[in-house]
Parts: sequence; C-alpha cells; structure tokens
Amino acid sequence: MGFLCLFVCLSSCTPVSPTKIISPKIISSVSPPNLKAILSINHVNTLGRKGQGAGNFLNPHGLILDIGELLYVADTGNHRIQIIDFSGNFIAEIGHRGWQSGEFDNPMGLAISFVRSSMLYVADTGNDRIQFCSLIDRAFQTVTDSSIAFDRPYSIVVDKNGEILVIDRGNHRFIKFSSRGEKLFERGSYGSGRNQFQNPTDIALDQKRNIYVVDSGNQRLKKYDFSGNLIFIWSGHLQDPSHVALDQSGYIYITDRRSQSVKVLQNQDIETNNNQLVFEFGKQQLVDPTGITISKQGKIFVSDSGGNDIKVFQIIYTKQKISD
Repeated sequence: MGFLCLFVCLSSCTPVSPTKIISPKIISSVSPPNLKAILSINHVNTLGRKGQGAGNFLNPHGLILDIGELLYVADTGNHRIQIIDFSGNFIAEIGHRGWQSGEFDNPMGLAISFVRSSMLYVADTGNDRIQFCSLIDRAFQTVTDSSIAFDRPYSIVVDKNGEILVIDRGNHRFIKFSSRGEKLFERGSYGSGRNQFQNPTDIALDQKRNIYVVDSGNQRLKKYDFSGNLIFIWSGHLQDPSHVALDQSGYIYITDRRSQSVKVLQNQDIETNNNQLVFEFGKQQLVDPTGITISKQGKIFVSDSGGNDIKVFQIIYTKQKISD
C-alpha cells in the first residue's frame, strides 16, 4: 500500500499554559462524578509460560486487542508477534529475528487500525523502525525516509481518524503523523521540564483523542489534547511506570514495574479529585508488569515480562453510576 511516506523536520513545542502537579491522595474504591465505582479487580487466568514454542513467551511487552477478541502480543524475547485468543489458545505467529521486511529485533509496541483496512503496526525497537502490514496478506512495509532517525521506537497507536503517534524513546519525544504520513507535530526533548521526557515508554488515546504518555524516567504520566497541548500531569505513587490503558469508564491503568502492580487513577480533569489512586492490584501475581490492554467487557490483560506470561484480571464495577 502506498501508505507512509514521512517528511519530518524538527519543530519547537507549542507554548501552553502552566500545569500544576498535584500531590495524590489514596482513596479506597471511591469514584469521581458520573463514573462507576470499582468494587474489585480479580485475577482470573494466566496465559502461556516461558518458552519459544507456540503460545509461550519470553519477555513479552506490548499488547493489543482486535475487534474479533484476539490478543496480539509483542513476544519481545522471541522477536515475533503472537496471536492468541482470550483463553490463551495459539492462533498464529508473525515474524522472527532479523532485519529484513517482516523480521524483528526486540519488538516492543503494537497497534491495530481499521480506519481504511485492517492494518497492524509494529514498533521494531531493535531495528529502529516502524513496520506495518495488512492483516489480510501480512506483507510488511517499512517506514523509511532519510529525514527520520528513530532511536528505539517503543510504542505506537493509531486514532480513529487514522493519525499515527509514535513514542521515540531514545530521542525522548513522541511524534504525531497524519493518515497520509505527514508529520503534524512532535513534543519532547531530554529533561524533566513539563514538555520534556526521560525515556518515555508508552502512548495511549481516549475517545476524545487526548494523548497519554508514560514519562517513565520522570515517574509520571502526561496528558495532551489531540493538538499536542499539555493538559495535566500525574505524579506520585508511580515508581517505574511502563504502560498505560483506559477502560470503558475512563479510569487510567498504569503498570508499575518497581511496585510489581497496576495502579488505577481517576481521569476527570477535576483539580480537587484528580491524581487520586483509586485502586492497586496484581502485587500477588505480577513479577514485572509491562504491557496492558483492556477489553470492552472489563478484562485486563497484562504482559508479565518477568513471569514470561500474560496475566488476566476482571474488573467488577457497581451496577449504577456514582454522581454528586
């Protein structure tokens, strides 16, 4: 497909108004206005085990669900993408170690888009490139342009308009491209300032196309609008944040490697309520949590890099929404 022809030139960040960093407060199963309260999050299954065979994993990272309830896993240590169902049954694998088209070196991030056709995107981290293919023929193409110098691209996401966002970890930035592959903007440089990052690891979107970036080295999560204007910064309680996902109720889930858990935050842009730790789970099951994705039915899939498997949790909500 004549898809991505990227023309990248460095641009400065758009000035934004100052952002407050609010010290979080721990609350127990309390919900912000108009959200369902979380009653519990229970471990229900473990998929796979350490190994190189079908359905086994080595150092898994990025996870993504397709519309057919299949789970795509960046099986990083095995340099491949594995496809399994919700019960862990092996469906297919894509790729192996190498540098040719359709081969990978420590792939970290995945995205699927159904905007124009079914497309799979892979952050081929060790090869410093993004590869993409149609899920129909799986014929990979590589994003190549002399003006682009990815350094360990780590995560990728595609929004409902087909616009593409990439975490360029080694360059401490994220970049947004149009559906035609034209650069729209980039944000970030090395540092601890409000528009700076230290080794960012993941990027996610909500229904309003707001952008969430895990600023791992600075132990924080940052929220931007779709134009790249900084909205909010979460800090505190994040010791070594890795990946982020949002559920259907709008809660934010962050895997935290050092605490061996997943932390749940509110997401209402309400200064007095935001940044609160709503829930924390997985301490008894997780060894080194990295990737995370959540189904519409509230199943949470967490890639456990240290356990070399996928842990599955189920969210239990209240039946009615909480309001003022």
